[in-house]
Amino acid sequence: MRRTIAALALLAVLVGACGAGTVPASVGSVAPGASVAVTQAPDATPDATTAPACVEGGVEIDGVPARTFCGPATADLTVGEKTYNLTSGWCQGPAGTFTVRIGTFMLKRTATSPGYLEIIVDERYPGAAMKFNVEGTGFASDRDTTTVTLDSDTRLSGGTFEGLTYESGIKFSGTFNCN
Repeated sequence: MRRTIAALALLAVLVGACGAGTVPASVGSVAPGASVAVTQAPDATPDATTAPACVEGGVEIDGVPARTFCGPATADLTVGEKTYNLTSGWCQGPAGTFTVRIGTFMLKRTATSPGYLEIIVDERYPGAAMKFNVEGTGFASDRDTTTVTLDSDTRLSGGTFEGLTYESGIKFSGTFNCN
């Protein structure tokens, strides 16, 4: 059951990755453990004094297909003893579900892969499905041990999460902010 849910979550990301777009060349050279910190200014044109705009959609980084998410959402993620700050993403919460996607999801991780966090809460099932990538290593949550607490009934302000990774049982926790 857990593997089916994880496979469905991956399929949803891959289907969304079909959009066109480009990503700044510097994203492919992000140091391990660093986060991609580009933001999109609504009516600004990037120039030599501003950061490049985040372009959401399907991209290629170092020859690897990827999906970049843009927006105001951020997260602080602690895996074991290390804490990571992830930026540039979004939250959405239609009736019965809640999804957070922050960073850049890569189909094949490398040592320079940007960070990524995904949280899916579906009220039909207990727990929450999470996956994240830090320092080129990918993790999935054990749905039975993962708890996501939303800050309010509006669902779109933020919250906290904690649990254990599925394969290795590593403890993770953190906060996310949707605004």
